[in-house]
Amino acid sequence: MFIDRALEAKGVQAREKGFRLVFSAGEFPGHDFKLTWVRSGDGGNWYWSDDFRMESWLCPALFKYFESAPKEIFAKFEKRPG
Repeated sequence: MFIDRALEAKGVQAREKGFRLVFSAGEFPGHDFKLTWVRSGDGGNWYWSDDFRMESWLCPALFKYFESAPKEIFAKFEKRPG
């Protein structure tokens, strides 16, 4: 799964302490990863990660943040503050 691979790559121990994910449809300074839309399907949307050479499925909760599936999603993973 993309999130597991991204957390491992960033050295974030999320399972016990949680993590912070900042994401946007537009590129922003300091982002870690970029996902590129591939297709809709299986009730959600599939995105490609060049960093991990894999596809990942994002569930319909994506539409709580975007009106439609963005062509690109930029993400930054951080250790949870505190």
